[in-house]
Amino acid sequence: MAKPNLDISASSLNLVRALIDFPLTGSLAEAGQETYKWLVRQSIDEAGFNACRDLAASLAYPNESGMELQKHIEAADRQILKQLKKAPLQLVVSGSLGRLIGRDPETVYIVTTVSTMTRYRDPESVASMLCSMILDRGGHEKEVAFRYDIHRAPMKAIISKIVDSVYINVVNTGKNLPDLPEELRQFHKHLLDDRTFAGIVMGVQRAEGDVTIRSQRFLADLSAWLFFHFDGTFEISVQNRIILTSELGSENRVVRLIVNKSCAEASTSCWEEDNSVEASVTTGDKFTTFLRGSADSSYRARSFARQPFYHLEDLMTGPRGTKVALLKRAEMNSVTHAAKMVMTWMLEIPLEPWNTNDGLCFALDLTGVDKTRVVGDLFVRYPQLLQLHTGEVTIPGPVFRKTEDDDNTSSSEEIEEESGRPKDKVTTAGKIVAYFPVLQDVMEAIQKRCSCRQCKSAADLDNCKPGCLRDAAMTHFLLLLGHAVSDAVGGVDASGLSNPTDQVRCMTALFDEIIQLQWIQWPTVFALGACIVSGIAYSEFGRRHLDGAESGSSQWAAVQYGSFVAAASWLDIAQDQERIKPFALDILEGTIQGVPDDCGLVRCERMTTDLSTLFAEGKSEDDAPSMAGWSLIKDLDTVDANVFTAVFREDTHLYRLMTTVQSGSYIRIVDPSTVARGVLHARRPHCGHKNLHESTGIERQSKVHDFDYALGHWNSEKPPALGNIIVMSKTLDSLVKVNTLLSLSFNGGYCILRDAEHCCVKCALKALEGSKSWDFERIVSYRRTDRRQLGVRRRAGDT
Repeated sequence: MAKPNLDISASSLNLVRALIDFPLTGSLAEAGQETYKWLVRQSIDEAGFNACRDLAASLAYPNESGMELQKHIEAADRQILKQLKKAPLQLVVSGSLGRLIGRDPETVYIVTTVSTMTRYRDPESVASMLCSMILDRGGHEKEVAFRYDIHRAPMKAIISKIVDSVYINVVNTGKNLPDLPEELRQFHKHLLDDRTFAGIVMGVQRAEGDVTIRSQRFLADLSAWLFFHFDGTFEISVQNRIILTSELGSENRVVRLIVNKSCAEASTSCWEEDNSVEASVTTGDKFTTFLRGSADSSYRARSFARQPFYHLEDLMTGPRGTKVALLKRAEMNSVTHAAKMVMTWMLEIPLEPWNTNDGLCFALDLTGVDKTRVVGDLFVRYPQLLQLHTGEVTIPGPVFRKTEDDDNTSSSEEIEEESGRPKDKVTTAGKIVAYFPVLQDVMEAIQKRCSCRQCKSAADLDNCKPGCLRDAAMTHFLLLLGHAVSDAVGGVDASGLSNPTDQVRCMTALFDEIIQLQWIQWPTVFALGACIVSGIAYSEFGRRHLDGAESGSSQWAAVQYGSFVAAASWLDIAQDQERIKPFALDILEGTIQGVPDDCGLVRCERMTTDLSTLFAEGKSEDDAPSMAGWSLIKDLDTVDANVFTAVFREDTHLYRLMTTVQSGSYIRIVDPSTVARGVLHARRPHCGHKNLHESTGIERQSKVHDFDYALGHWNSEKPPALGNIIVMSKTLDSLVKVNTLLSLSFNGGYCILRDAEHCCVKCALKALEGSKSWDFERIVSYRRTDRRQLGVRRRAGDT
């Protein structure tokens, strides 16, 4: 059945009529189609959606401070097209409803409410608050009644979808309204249940006079909402002392929040005391109470906004109470110090290339002393965990030690499902402790204070349950290391939606590979970083990273969660090699063109070697440069090289990024991840000789290929027979060509990267001859005379 374009646009008129003045959204019909597509993806009935939208329209309006969020969203959308349209992953302005309603003056309050309330509540609770606001009709003079409303269930289904869309497309990208003023952050944050909250804010909206709210405790969520939606004077007093008076708009009205008792942030007894709330309006000489209720004593404030790395309090706090906030400050410092020592050890592990075609996987020597190349060289940043001040703990001996079980053959017949290995050879939290004496000492000290059954009986840590002090300490330890890895790959902060259980699982999997398999690989590092910085669930990865070769894909390229995108920084093959690190992410905002889902994982298409289907008739081996003198290497290769990228769907939430390079008669699929690995392996000799093309004293024969021929034949299934012949490129004039040949050299053999302005041919050949690996058989020469060829792409937020 054909899509009813005109009808849909008309039915969406109320929602998108504010978009016609926004230059990025196109026509009204196109905006209506975006809304329609979102409804289809979310399985929402169009008529139900429009009915819900009409009920929600114009219930509230943000004040001038609240409208700053709309300006931030519009500025970000303009920045997407202005700054990132040339990225390998084409980024476009999101057509999600969560972003669109922020431009409609009748529904923009939904976006500002979600932004404000998710500092204290999860998105599902915010959806309940909005439903209560829509359905509130007053009548709370004696009490807030929790009567059943037949409209609530279908409305909640739609509002929940809208709130989720706002959260992942606005809040999770870092677009937030500010926190409470500094004067109020000292007070313990108490919250209201959704119906009491709705009764007060809607009562303020309806009232024509001043409003007075009396509460036993400081109401953080109500105060925050009024700060960004009330258009008059807001006054807060605590124990008869005025703490803050804010002029929020031009309206000649006052809302006073009078707090009778003050409690510190660390207080817990206040939850069980009287927390009554009363709201009244003053009109002339008339004083009328319109609500009597109480604060929600069962719900604890927990921020779902983005958090700085290593700020773990909200991650470790549940909505119904604190899960693992059981450790003393000294114990927390000891755990943090242990994490610093283990992270330092991890970054200093010597590595050697994993000599297969499996991509960004690097073998480790856990007890090696050669620090020529270490794990830290793979990352783009030094994690700030190592700069935290936690005191000093002196531990004799090495940070890491092998256990007796490492040398024993496994006797277990039970196979661990996720790794496919015997369970007694899979690293667990308890086994991690045994490998690190500094961590073991901390756990033993904490165990003495714990009163749980497992700790008193000296049971293994893997048998401990939530509420145990050792379990709390180990969770904190693994979360710190997970954040450190996410920091090291280039993350900016952590998603408030990130699941701590997922983070612990990811970090444990990384330890398993480092300790048991003695390698570190991009799929595991990417999964860990993606879960933390984007908030995507670890279950979305599953075993997908294990079957990449069979499916024709190679490495993880990007994750999209709403309008938040984290992409491997090596995807752009037109950039300078000095920027390329194997383990590095760019944090971007927008949606990937070709990925319509809110949640999407993108993999690189594997580089092809079957030439018969890739290009037309081109140069044959007979047409290639014959055995020649060294002089051909100095010829500048000026043939055009063009890069094309495309994203296509592979499976549910799973996509492929195909990068192709075309030159002359040939076109080739190139895997950007092999460029990242090749950059690490390549040798870059330098010398001070004047005659940079001098080659006397070298007796081996060579072939010099232009880029066109190399693109078609290097690393092919049927490469030309070369024997003991050195293969060289002409001097390339662009980094696209250099990185492409670097990629094509990876499988067939590593290469020498010769900067024609800083290394002579003779020294490049000596570097080739002096290589310890027989894989080195090619020299790629290039010149940097044209700085425009660098093609360095900015990250989101750079100026």
